[in-house]
Amino acid sequence: MNTSHEKLFHQKYNVIVVGGGPAGTTAAKFAAKSGAKVILFERDPVIGIPVRCGEGVSKRGIRGYVSLNGPWIANRLNQVELIAPDGNSIKLETSLIGYILDRTKFDKVLGDYAEAAGAHIATEADVTNLIKNNGRVTGVRVNYKGVDYEVYGDIIIGADGVESRVGRWAGMKTMTKLNNMESAFQINAANIKIDSKTCRFYFGREVAPGGYLWVFPKDAHHANIGIGISGNYSRKKPAKYYLEKFMCKHFPHAEWSRVVAGGVPCNPPLKRLTNGNVMLAGDAGHQVNPLTGSGIANALQAGKLAGETAGEALHLSDPVESSLQMYTKRWYRARGRHHKSNMRLKNAVIKLDDDKLNELARLMHKIPRSEWSFLKIFLFAMRNSPDLIIDCIKVLRKF
Repeated sequence: MNTSHEKLFHQKYNVIVVGGGPAGTTAAKFAAKSGAKVILFERDPVIGIPVRCGEGVSKRGIRGYVSLNGPWIANRLNQVELIAPDGNSIKLETSLIGYILDRTKFDKVLGDYAEAAGAHIATEADVTNLIKNNGRVTGVRVNYKGVDYEVYGDIIIGADGVESRVGRWAGMKTMTKLNNMESAFQINAANIKIDSKTCRFYFGREVAPGGYLWVFPKDAHHANIGIGISGNYSRKKPAKYYLEKFMCKHFPHAEWSRVVAGGVPCNPPLKRLTNGNVMLAGDAGHQVNPLTGSGIANALQAGKLAGETAGEALHLSDPVESSLQMYTKRWYRARGRHHKSNMRLKNAVIKLDDDKLNELARLMHKIPRSEWSFLKIFLFAMRNSPDLIIDCIKVLRKF
């Protein structure tokens, strides 16, 4: 996947997409399917590399976007284990299968789909600013393999990740408050022994303050092991400290590779996902699930809605700027209420101290294992906050 022909940089496009992650490639695909002339700029040399993700996703999250039998599915999961601070655990079996992806293959196929729909993709192309004419964005400045170009387009879709530069240049407030920015650190671990069908989540102030630690198995001897903690806690001790401590205790002989670190914006969604003819999708639009920190499924849906809306706007008699505002409305109808419920639950869950988490695990063990469910866990956890019970039910309907 490499459009190295410089003539592409001397054309005008209907849609310019910045960022080659799931949101960007999906937006490019659906915009191109509408007949729009589309180019996507990705600053890394290869779509999907490096991987900055836990790679876990639900079946529902990717169904309809890729085949569920492709080589991008690294592992299939049917159990979730939640481990309390005292080591007591709750293991849940689920018929709603989850997947561990191979993002190098998954992201590539999404790019292939975009190209098959007619979009052009240029890698090693770093967008350095927006071009404006009388206050309106008319294109982007891009550095392609050391050479600067100006590329013009009718609509710009920023899918350029956390603290989106495109959004900032367009005058949108994309800054994330410290308490909503999860500090994450992850490794790919080999030479370990785990249950390959169970993903594990560890909780507790000594394990992952204001967040959780995960073990996502690729197979019985390999896993993505990572941690996300609240920015308020990472000022005292970094996420890496807690992960190293965990690895020494649980997997002292593990071989580390593919170490990644960064921030995950677990924010309320942006009130407006567009400004003029600029749209934001995925992490750039604060569309990460704030409760879990997962972003793949939301990015795919956001990309689809952004691409479809952009394509439609080009064919309407209304001004493009007003037509693009439908994207925000569509996002809120599809995911907005769910996102807000997740945000309220996140703020409640991070207040649970270790004693309450341990008590929750003990309470679950007092009822028959056959009655264990995500809903029952959340209801127990929220029993002192009746106003959050409705949010629990709304969220769990999506699982």
